Order: sequence, then structure tokens, then C-alpha cells
Amino acid sequence: TIRLRGVIKDEFGAGFALLPLSAHEYVYYKLLRRGARIAWPDIRPRTPGAWANILSSLAGVALGGRPEAGSAMEFALPEEKAHLAYVEKVFPDASIQISEADWPQRGIYNERMLMENEWRALNPTFITIA
Repeated sequence: TIRLRGVIKDEFGAGFALLPLSAHEYVYYKLLRRGARIAWPDIRPRTPGAWANILSSLAGVALGGRPEAGSAMEFALPEEKAHLAYVEKVFPDASIQISEADWPQRGIYNERMLMENEWRALNPTFITIA
């Protein structure tokens, strides 16, 4: 977590606040590692549930309903909390492999496969950044 926050320059202030690793920190880290750059507008908070709205007006950002490897996936969890995950792979059967932090346990890294019917049930927005 300390190294990750160093790479993202503690963009969200969670290190300063001594909070566990969050989903938005993790996804931002993955995007930076892929070479994507976000010119964040001066809008806060930049938490899960706000990314699609904040980023929709930026050049090089596309929002959609189909997953792409390397995109962020924004959706609501069953307890109605917004969440972000990173799409690692999209398979021919439309299932996807995602990586994430802060689910199912707070601050914990996780990987999982979602079948097409599972990810569609989440009604996600996929955010692709050039």
C-alpha cells in the first residue's frame, strides 16, 4: 500500500489519512502502470461512483457498456456502495477477469472472474482511458 501510494503520489489523500487501500487508489495505480494519464478536473470527491461523471468530459476518455482489457469498471455492490475494479482480461465467452481492492474485505486485494450474466447484473460503466 505504501509503494502504491508512492506511485500515485497519494492522489486521494488516503495515505495522509492512514486509511486502508481503497478501490479507487488501486484502479488509478493500474491505469498509471498501463500508461494512461488522467488530467483530473478540480472536482472532488474522486471516489467510486463519481469517476464516470468526473471523467466523461475529458479528451481520451470513453464510457461504455462493454468491457475492454485495461479499462476501469464502475458499479454498485449489493450493499449499494459504489465500487471500482480493473478489467484484466475479456474472454471470448464475454466473461471477464477483474482485479480490485477493498472488496470483499476492507483494504484487501482480490481477483475474480465474472461471467457475462454476473457483470451485466451489476449494470457497470466501463471507463477506457487512452
